[in-house]
Amino acid sequence: MSMKALAAAVAAFAALVLAVGLAHPGASIFLLAGASATLAVTTLLGAGLSRFLKIFVVVFAVETIVFGAIFLAATLGAWPTGFTSFLPPDSEPLTTAVFGVLVYAASFFPAVGRMTRIADRYFGSRDSTVARIWPFGPFAATEGALAVAMVAFVILLNQGEVAVNVRLSFFGRDFFNALQEKNQPEFWRQLTIVFMPLVVAIVTMFVVEYVVTSVLLVRWRRWMTRDYVARWLDGGAHYRMSLAGGAQDNPDQRIAEDVNAFIKGGDAENYGVFGFTITLLAQLTNLVAQVVILWTLSANFTL
Repeated sequence: MSMKALAAAVAAFAALVLAVGLAHPGASIFLLAGASATLAVTTLLGAGLSRFLKIFVVVFAVETIVFGAIFLAATLGAWPTGFTSFLPPDSEPLTTAVFGVLVYAASFFPAVGRMTRIADRYFGSRDSTVARIWPFGPFAATEGALAVAMVAFVILLNQGEVAVNVRLSFFGRDFFNALQEKNQPEFWRQLTIVFMPLVVAIVTMFVVEYVVTSVLLVRWRRWMTRDYVARWLDGGAHYRMSLAGGAQDNPDQRIAEDVNAFIKGGDAENYGVFGFTITLLAQLTNLVAQVVILWTLSANFTL
C-alpha cells in the first residue's frame, strides 16, 4: 500500500469517527477524530520520509484504524459482550495516532535525518537473499524487504509485551482481591486461567523478540560492512590512501566497528540507531500503559 492510499484510509477513518462523535458526543471521540485527521495529513506528507521511519508511520497508521474500529464498535454497542475483557484501552487508537504524528515531527531533526539516510541504504536494498522462518522452509526475498518485515514485527512484539504487562497489573489486583475475600474458586481461576497463559505469552514474546532482533542486527551489520568495504576498495581508494601517508591503519576493522556502533551501539549507554529507536518506543509505550493502569486502578481498586 502506498503512503497516499494509507493517508486516504486514515482520512476516511477520521471522517467516520467524527460522524460517530456527532451522534454520540464525547471528548475521547473528538480527540481521536482530530488526531486521526492530523495523522492522515502527516502520512500524506510523509511520502518523502526515509524508508526506516516509514515503517513506524505505516504500523501506527494501521493500528490507529484497527484499534479505532474496535473503539467505535464498543461505543456503538456492537462489540460482543462476551469479549469485553479483551477490549484495548480507549486511549489506544489515540496513542498510536499521536505516535505516528511524532515520528513525522522527529524527521525534521537534523541528527535523525543523517542517521536515517545511512540506514536507508540497507532498508532500500534490492539484493537477493534467502531466509527461513521456522518451521517453514527457506524462501527468497530482497534484503531490504526482509529487514522492513523484521522491524515491523519487532514493533508489534514490543507493543504486545507492554499489553501483557498491563494485563498482569490487573491480574495482581484481582488476585489479591480474591485472597482478601477468601474466594477460592476465583483465586485458582486467576492463577491458572489468567496468570499462567500470560506468563507463557510474555516469555515467548521475549524469546522471539530476542531472536528476531539478533538476526536483524547480524544481517544489517553484515550488509553494511560489505557495502562500506566495497566502497573503500572501489577505484583503488585504499591504494591512494596508502600513498597519501596518513595515519589511517586497518580501515576495514574501523569500518566493522563503526558499523556495529551505528546499528547497535557500543554498550548499554550508547545505543545505535536501532537500539535507541526501539528503546524510545518501548519507554513511550510503557509511559502510556502506566497512565492507563493508574487511571483504571484509581477508579476500580477494591482493596
